[in-house]
Amino acid sequence: MPAAVFTHPRIASVGATEQGCRDRGVDYPVGTAGQVLAEPGTGRILGAHLMGARASVLIQPLVLAATLGIDAVTLAKSPYWIHPAPTEVVENALLDRPPARTVKGNLRLRAPSAREDDQGAGV
Repeated sequence: MPAAVFTHPRIASVGATEQGCRDRGVDYPVGTAGQVLAEPGTGRILGAHLMGARASVLIQPLVLAATLGIDAVTLAKSPYWIHPAPTEVVENALLDRPPARTVKGNLRLRAPSAREDDQGAGV
């Protein structure tokens, strides 16, 4: 179930957490400001967690993908993403995750700051 907390910065999430993945023995990429947790081998999105000025908006395509079983690469390569736009943060996070195999790797996802968001930048 997706959720958002409208604090400063905003926080949004859907699906599994890092702890839930650890408990199930699933390896996953780890981010800093946010993360996309994907199943090794299939790339199926297990969960996503974002923090930043537009987190509650940026989580939407990840909610859709997790709900419909769309894998990370398929979502990233779909004609959804506009350039330049804040949604590129999510697209880049999907494309920057490790190859579909059982490894742990780094993933950096940065949502726009409130100042960047107000200026229409942030990617």
